[in-house]
Formats: sequence, C-alpha cells, structure tokens
Amino acid sequence: MKETAKRNNANKTKWSLIDFEALEEMVKVLEYGREKYSTFKNPESGEIVHGYEREIGIRKPYQAKADDGSKWERIYDAADNWKKGFKPGENMESALRHAFAYMKGEEIDPESGLKHLAHLMCCVMFELYHTKEPL
Repeated sequence: MKETAKRNNANKTKWSLIDFEALEEMVKVLEYGREKYSTFKNPESGEIVHGYEREIGIRKPYQAKADDGSKWERIYDAADNWKKGFKPGENMESALRHAFAYMKGEEIDPESGLKHLAHLMCCVMFELYHTKEPL
C-alpha cells in the first residue's frame, strides 16, 4: 500500500457530517432573500425598484419587469443583509412562524414557495451568527 501524507485532524470540525442536500434548501432561501431585499435599476428607463415591491414568483424578480427586453441592474446587493442584525426577538419570531406552520402540516411557505424548514434553518443560522462569541 502506498504511504499517504500524515494529517492531524483530531478535534477538528468534521464537515463530512453535513448533509449538503439539506443545506441546498437553505441556500435557496438565502437566494430568495437576496432577491427580495436587493434594489434594481433599469439602465434604459432609470426606474429603480426594490425586490420586495415586485408581486411575482420567487425567481429573478429583477428580470420579471423586463418585458421590453431590458436588463435590470442590481444597484444594492442584499446578499449579506441578514448580517446587519435584527431588532431583539424579530428573527426568532420568524423562526417560530416557520416552525409552527410546519408543525401544523404546511410544508411550503406560501410567500416564497420554499420549504418552511429551510427558512427555519436560515433563522437559526442568523441567530447563531449574531450570538457567537468574538474570536
């Protein structure tokens, strides 16, 4: 047998324990939030629209109003919006709403079309992020 490199991985995070397919559902919620809270500009007309102002499906809101073939430009990217923090209790209120909706038998969030449990995963991640000890 060929000798392999020595590695000391004792007491280190074992990322292979993660179910990445379950995390993919959470990432879809993060993508939805990015679209919902970003701001877009039509470079041809100059119209500025916030993602949450669009009453359309869950995918690519900035493309939905481009009936004339124009491309919408993202002028504020809300990918890290959740890192700014929340009012006390606000995030956990969202977590509880998603948990209770799921417990009542509703698997899919009607607003986003995504799984309540994936929304709940995001809320818990946000809470962990904002309560972690500084390094």
